Amino acid sequence: MKKILLKPILFLAISLFSMGANAQYTAIPDPVFENVLRIWGYDDSNTNDGQVPNKLINTVESLDLRAVVITNLSGIKSFTSLKT
Repeated sequence: MKKILLKPILFLAISLFSMGANAQYTAIPDPVFENVLRIWGYDDSNTNDGQVPNKLINTVESLDLRAVVITNLSGIKSFTSLKT
């Protein structure tokens, strides 16, 4: 009986850990948008991996994107301190 319960519990623990790890990043599908964020220091990756860490974008209060062509602003909602 113990062996039967151990597998579902282990699976649940791994699943919950994975969900928590994924929640630490915001998807940024537009490569130009991600590149601008990387240049400004809001991305910890050296490549376009389609995501930025929430800890680096949570405090951003202003973004000036007038000089770049971004076609997809998905992920902008995760900039929780953004004012302008």
